[in-house]
Amino acid sequence: MDAKNVIVGMRVVPHTKSTCGDLAQSAVWRLARNMSQPFLYVQKENPLIKHSFEHPEETFVLSQSKDDNGNGDYFLASDFEPYDVTNKSIWDNIIVNPYDPRAFDLIGKRVLYSYYPNELYKIAESKDPKAISSCSGILLKIDVTSNSYPFTIQTSSGLILPRIAIYKLTPRVVSMKEVYEKFGEEVIIKEEE
Repeated sequence: MDAKNVIVGMRVVPHTKSTCGDLAQSAVWRLARNMSQPFLYVQKENPLIKHSFEHPEETFVLSQSKDDNGNGDYFLASDFEPYDVTNKSIWDNIIVNPYDPRAFDLIGKRVLYSYYPNELYKIAESKDPKAISSCSGILLKIDVTSNSYPFTIQTSSGLILPRIAIYKLTPRVVSMKEVYEKFGEEVIIKEEE
């Protein structure tokens, strides 16, 4: 995103983090994802930016809260894009909170699963049938008392796995025809109404 188009208070979606660590280490992005929030807010200017960064005009503070008094993580403008509510990202279908009502609708259905929401996002975005097939399974149970692994998954091999994040598979993620051609009928995932 062009720095001159960034506005304080706007909602943005980070795709990388080029300063002060990487995106996987971002505390505010992790907090946002734990709240099932697929965006961050641009904070008011932090005076430290002018003295601490090589390109202060391109460095912004992002936070999961709308008004965080300039606190948050540092990102370059090129690290994020505006959040477009009319064109929701794959993040919108990633569920990490067992109390999320969407999760209960998925019991008994095939989902993507992962320990890490960031990895799940990358796999879903890749649209790679082999990668998607390797981490898809049936959601068996939701444990609202577990902070660590709220979702119980059964893989195609029958293995039962605890996982922290799930994603509803839809034809938008990967071509079902392509999955069928590469892996056979047993991994066909049908969109449930």
